[in-house]
Amino acid sequence: MQVLSHPPSGWPALVLNADFRPLSYYPLSLWPWQEVIKAVFLDRVDVVSTYDQVVHSPSFEMRLPSVVSLKH
Repeated sequence: MQVLSHPPSGWPALVLNADFRPLSYYPLSLWPWQEVIKAVFLDRVDVVSTYDQVVHSPSFEMRLPSVVSLKH
């Protein structure tokens, strides 16, 4: 696991419907990592898979999601 010293600029996440189908096929539904972290905290998505990259604050650490599914 690698801890970053600066904010990551890549690492988008694939977004799936609640039935695990992509929201769109062309282009694929990709969200930037910032939007995915926000959706995780707002409890709107379930994390299906993660990258090895970690983001953290002084009191919290989280692996960057690579695939998420919407809850509804």
